[in-house]
Amino acid sequence: MIVISQPWGGLGDNMQLSTIPEAAHVFGIDVYVSNNNTYKNPGIKKLVWECNPYIKGFIDAPGNIQYVGGFNGNIIQQWEQQLFGSAINSCPKLYYTPKKIKELESKVIVDLNALSADSAAATAAITSKYPDALDVNNFASAGDNNIQSSDIFEWVDIITSAKEFVCQHSGGSVVMAAYNKACTVYRTTQDQLYMFDLHTYIQV
Repeated sequence: MIVISQPWGGLGDNMQLSTIPEAAHVFGIDVYVSNNNTYKNPGIKKLVWECNPYIKGFIDAPGNIQYVGGFNGNIIQQWEQQLFGSAINSCPKLYYTPKKIKELESKVIVDLNALSADSAAATAAITSKYPDALDVNNFASAGDNNIQSSDIFEWVDIITSAKEFVCQHSGGSVVMAAYNKACTVYRTTQDQLYMFDLHTYIQV
């Protein structure tokens, strides 16, 4: 039995473990999510875990997996290599099917939001390069180029519907990888953990 738990709470933090339940199912291993698992907002639990058909349930037991060694490379592959002896996936998994928003199919959408990797330099570079793009969930701005989502699911609908999606090194890039959709990521960090081959990375 595997019990998933992580202390950081971000969308990407949870999604780093998102392939484990389905992979474990192949080996006949039941996977639960600990009630001690951390979420920076409740929508993350709904999107990543409650939509996952391979989760057996949520229990009070603490997490019982911990990565041993240094994280240096694709984090999805590293978790699977440690737990199952081989890497089955290179991108995270989400089981929610996004709704296509037709009027956004010709639009460039940027998401300037980030928590752990928030960077003024990345934000400035994106806004300079894409001055006419639709800005999703920018609550500091209210104009024709600002689009708001009502919840995490509508946010996924919005960013996956775009002709082009641009973001900081944040959960948005991890979500796009889960849907096999390329995006452009502006980043100031040097780590390789949440980098996926289908994306274009701009170092600032």
